[in-house]
Amino acid sequence: MIRLVIGIALWLAVSQAIVESFDLRFFQPQAEPTMRKVEVFREQAPTFDVIFLGSSRTRRALVPQTFEEEVAPLIGRELTAFNLGVNATMMPSYTIIARNLLHGDHRPSMLVLGLGARSFNSNSPRYDHTIRHLCGPLDLLGAYGPHLTSGDELLVVPEVMFRATSSLIQLWRRGTDEEVDLAKGIWELGGATYPALTARKSLPLMIDDSDLRSIVPASEYRAQQVALAKATRYRIGQARRVLLEDYDVDGRCTTAFRELIDICRERSIRLVVLNLPVTEAFAKGAYVDGEYDAYLTRLRELCTEGAVPLFDLNRPPYRPPTFFFRDGDHLTREGAWYFTRLVTREVLANLLKE
Repeated sequence: MIRLVIGIALWLAVSQAIVESFDLRFFQPQAEPTMRKVEVFREQAPTFDVIFLGSSRTRRALVPQTFEEEVAPLIGRELTAFNLGVNATMMPSYTIIARNLLHGDHRPSMLVLGLGARSFNSNSPRYDHTIRHLCGPLDLLGAYGPHLTSGDELLVVPEVMFRATSSLIQLWRRGTDEEVDLAKGIWELGGATYPALTARKSLPLMIDDSDLRSIVPASEYRAQQVALAKATRYRIGQARRVLLEDYDVDGRCTTAFRELIDICRERSIRLVVLNLPVTEAFAKGAYVDGEYDAYLTRLRELCTEGAVPLFDLNRPPYRPPTFFFRDGDHLTREGAWYFTRLVTREVLANLLKE
């Protein structure tokens, strides 16, 4: 029995060593698609000028193709971009992804980090997702490891121990039709959720809901507002129940943000931080215990400390009209097109000209 235990332990250690040595940590065919995107990027990506990094909010807010179309005439040269937004991730996730992926040929000139209050909760009940899929063996022993008081985080540690073995066993999947189709879909969208949009291009760069009422058919506008109200109520409940529990901006989120600044400085990557927008209804219902103010205050302090430009896009005139939201904190396809144009023209192009 003792020999069996020792044998399993040795195999797990060898598996981890092989996976880390050959940079296979993110090869996880059973993970959800946006997490699998990380490995597709690591294995196949060319060099991109600009990387958008964040959670599903970033993935649904910034469309690389729209950015590329808008920025070229503004700065006089073409740029390429990719969206590395991954579902259910938070500040430590972004640092781990940047640390392990954005180097060598994958090093961009600019890293645009999209943040919000829920992605800056060091006690987030969703952090087990980061441990399960992103943390390496040494991360488990450091600042990004599980909290000893969190049962959910501790319970996924055994999965991490066997994750390397699973990756090695499933290497046969490389090159299968399913993997090829997944990668094809990712590249077609540039890593984002939505394809580029060409409709309603006559919309002005900045617009509010009152302006939209004169453009959008009344029935379409009313239907969207009814659907938005219902979706926002659900998102508020989810945020209070899952994303903002035991809220704390310090701890591993602050540590991760500082480390990301150091990574970008060492690799000559220009870091730009965007505070992403939410609707007023969502903010009023979700941030009832001062979470948003605590987050934004800490973020401003950290950006000042690290000399990192921070753009608060959750206020007029940058916050999109409610018509462009699919729920309280995610944008629709048209909202992503509108928001990408706005951010490109009002924020990113000016920085890239420099």
